[in-house]
Amino acid sequence: MNLVTTMLINVINNSHNSVVDRDIAKYLIANHENINSLSISELAKNTNVSISQVSRFVRSLGIESFSDFKEALVYHGEQKRHTGLQREIIDYRVYQKMVTEEITYFYQNFDESRVDKLVYDFYKYPKIAIFGILNSDNGAKELQYNLIGWGKICISYTNFQDQLDFIKSADSNTLIVIFSFSGSYVMKNGYSRFYHTYDYLKSSKAKVYVITKNNLVQELEYVNEVILVPIKHDLYNYTLQCLVDLIFMKYQKKFDKIEFPFFGNNIYLNIRMLC
Repeated sequence: MNLVTTMLINVINNSHNSVVDRDIAKYLIANHENINSLSISELAKNTNVSISQVSRFVRSLGIESFSDFKEALVYHGEQKRHTGLQREIIDYRVYQKMVTEEITYFYQNFDESRVDKLVYDFYKYPKIAIFGILNSDNGAKELQYNLIGWGKICISYTNFQDQLDFIKSADSNTLIVIFSFSGSYVMKNGYSRFYHTYDYLKSSKAKVYVITKNNLVQELEYVNEVILVPIKHDLYNYTLQCLVDLIFMKYQKKFDKIEFPFFGNNIYLNIRMLC
């Protein structure tokens, strides 16, 4: 699984996309190992569409040409930016031990105060977006869901190009939180190679947090805040779950301390009931 494949799956899963787009995406997924040897005219013939329709489809993914698409499919496949479980076959008992170690490592090495400023900004900013790609998207969606349960509305697009468009047009009243353990989302030599994420981030006026294990992200001038996360076995799902839970519990705790001096305790109780 890689970014390009995930984007193709999103095309298939969206019933609002045209039949043509979904058919092209299905063919590309089913034949991804052979795509690099196909020309754009051969792909068009095999999917019963025109060359211009293939070109338009590729551009809708945020990629400029079919040749760039083929290169991106190979490049992101080789990078293997996903959990260790997907990369290799692991004995179940060994896996149990690794999961326990991963969670323990996080709680022993992560300074929970690192998320205090983020929680404060969740209250401060009127517009909030939480983004992630691949496994990180699960954490973004869960944090969005949890915050909505307490009255904080956030945006969390699954489509990568939608995320980038939002980042580019975001104003100074917007907070953007990006989950990217590898850091590839925001690095100039990461997804920017094909999707120009670097340009989108540079032009954004939003305050940008990046949650990552990559120390180099701290050197990026277009990232405002970096939350470094300790990772032991690259079992991101478990560390991500622990982190999302911690952020939300911090948010709940801060909510409990909010005071309403002009209205008394009744307004506090009513708000808690509404949330």
